[in-house]
Amino acid sequence: MHSLVRALIRCYPPAFRARYAREVDESTRALLQRAWRRGLLPGLRVTLSVMADLLRSIVTERRLAHLRGDAGPRGPFRAGGAGHDIRDAFRQLRR
Repeated sequence: MHSLVRALIRCYPPAFRARYAREVDESTRALLQRAWRRGLLPGLRVTLSVMADLLRSIVTERRLAHLRGDAGPRGPFRAGGAGHDIRDAFRQLRR
């Protein structure tokens, strides 16, 4: 599950990742570990909630980066863009 979180973190704009990636990684890891210790249903519920929150946050941060002009040269659905990264993250989740 942690590899999926890391894959989603790579979907954030570079400036956001440089500043917050470690904090997002550590906090989500701790949150997921606590939830899974409580059992299967709490673990699944928190995991789905965290993934949904990360996806919403990624979309918001990418839009803000685009508005600021620091989104980078890649389009969102080209290879290496957010759409591609999100698809890869969900492929890992299925496995």
